[in-house]
Amino acid sequence: MALIEHTLTVEEIKQETPTISTLTLRFKTPRPSFKTGQYFSVKFQNKYKPYSLCSPEQEELIQTCIKKVGDCSNWLTHLKPKEEIKTVGPMGVFILKKPISEDIVFLATGSGISPIYAMI
Repeated sequence: MALIEHTLTVEEIKQETPTISTLTLRFKTPRPSFKTGQYFSVKFQNKYKPYSLCSPEQEELIQTCIKKVGDCSNWLTHLKPKEEIKTVGPMGVFILKKPISEDIVFLATGSGISPIYAMI
């Protein structure tokens, strides 16, 4: 299956801590359907870097939490509103099967909380 490239516009970047920012994006191209827990890969220097979504699937805008650890994450956290990025996706199978009939325990650290945050 071929991945479709999407164009997204930066709506907001909120610095949560000195090293973590939340990036809020709006699809400029038709919005694909996705499940909470999936991720999109951001195009950076002709390569793709995966970023998990921390927003529920029904939201119009999507969000991802970014930890500044490299060139791509540093670039993303310095974008300005109305700038555009390219992504492919959605990808990944870390999703909750519904209905949920039992209690669930999630464990995560650092930016690994992103997909879980959208599920709780």
